[in-house]
Amino acid sequence: MENPAPRTPEEIWGVLVDPDGDCRLSLDEVRHTATMEVPGKPHVLSAELGRLNAPRTLRPVSGDFQVRAHVLRTEPVGGRATTKEYPPYHGGGILLWQDPKNYVRLEIATDLYRGKSRHYANFEYRQKSRLVSSEGQSSEAGSAYLRLERRGDAITASFSTDGARWVYFPGLSVTLAEDLKIGLVGINTATKPLVARFEDYRVTALPRTAVETRP
Repeated sequence: MENPAPRTPEEIWGVLVDPDGDCRLSLDEVRHTATMEVPGKPHVLSAELGRLNAPRTLRPVSGDFQVRAHVLRTEPVGGRATTKEYPPYHGGGILLWQDPKNYVRLEIATDLYRGKSRHYANFEYRQKSRLVSSEGQSSEAGSAYLRLERRGDAITASFSTDGARWVYFPGLSVTLAEDLKIGLVGINTATKPLVARFEDYRVTALPRTAVETRP
């Protein structure tokens, strides 16, 4: 039996992009699990504000595809805000990346609103350094299965607390290149550190002629 050819760093999830050099990534590609540790300092992706230091792990993706990830519940967000623009916020999820000015995020988030934690799924699209679309859907569980699908210029995002019943965001039309990068991201704007845990993250190529079906 021939041994498989060794993969390059661009073909695996384990390359951590960490602009500030203070985050950690633990990854098991056999079990499809990952843990991202983000200290209690501002780590965000906000093209319109020019702040792009959130840790992420990316690999190339092209054409039509579907990516899934199960984001496990983390401890409630706490502490003080570390930015003027955002409340104390913890988020972990999927990042579809073209460049620092153009990307899509789908994540499970917790923030402090009037002193209380609230959980929701967050879906955002930045184009040419502008926030084009931002949608939030309440998620009482605080953890969820995430699913992001690209077919041509259409992006479909959804989440589920049990992996069977899915809540869909409004469809999104994007202006992105054919060749992109896909991966996981952690966001923290609280003084309390974030530990984002991921399971079952997978990317599946989709035939361009396939007909979309919803479970």
